[in-house]
Amino acid sequence: MKTDFLSIIHFAITVKDIHETAEFYRDNFGFEIGNYRENVCQEEYGQITGMENALLKIVNITGFGAVIELVQYVDPKSEEIDLSTNNIGVAHICFQVQNIHELYDELKSKGIDFVWKEPVYVDGGVDDGCYAVYGKDLNGFTLEFYQAPEK
Repeated sequence: MKTDFLSIIHFAITVKDIHETAEFYRDNFGFEIGNYRENVCQEEYGQITGMENALLKIVNITGFGAVIELVQYVDPKSEEIDLSTNNIGVAHICFQVQNIHELYDELKSKGIDFVWKEPVYVDGGVDDGCYAVYGKDLNGFTLEFYQAPEK
């Protein structure tokens, strides 16, 4: 069975507004914005998502070798949920960075919220010597910033 899988095509995030979110990822992290697909309402998408007659807005953003599909449900309208990282099904994106302290200060000055007052040094274990910190995008989705230990 494992030979049937070829690759991961994208990771999708349901968002409040695809335009604002795409611009957030472009302006803060350098992602490129693909073509916006507005008012997508095909029978096949309803079947794929399990939501008959779903009306969607979709855009792919690309960066760092990854594709993130931003999806906005126009109908049925999305509901906000608790995105605390301990909740089952909640995911996060981890960015490996070079200078986490400078990045932290820069992103904080742009209004990005972090869950801790500074990057955290990990002393011991498999991540010994790294720094990491969680922040939030404008939808409340968790973003991890990780600086590998110096060798």
